[in-house]
Amino acid sequence: TQSTWELLNTFVSKEEKTELSDSVFESCKYHKTKIASLIGDLEANGAKLQNTDLDPQNGERYLELLQLNEDLNRSIQAYTGIKAPGSPTVVASTPSGDVPAQA
Repeated sequence: TQSTWELLNTFVSKEEKTELSDSVFESCKYHKTKIASLIGDLEANGAKLQNTDLDPQNGERYLELLQLNEDLNRSIQAYTGIKAPGSPTVVASTPSGDVPAQA
């Protein structure tokens, strides 16, 4: 998951959208969903995980999962903001009839 996230960040930093980057993006969305589900399971079983690396109160691995989930979310959001090649650019214009007359 970490390497897939890093690869997505490379595409985001280059503002590159290709079939490969779309595939990496989909993989990151899948991993984020799985990590979010795992976090929910860990929180539901917090009492059983006390004083372990997965303890939702302060477990080192649990905190790493939270951070990775946040990192994936940021990268996914950033990637969705990249325009695909050939996408039309919106240009603001004023219709010729709306130009104010000069006095």
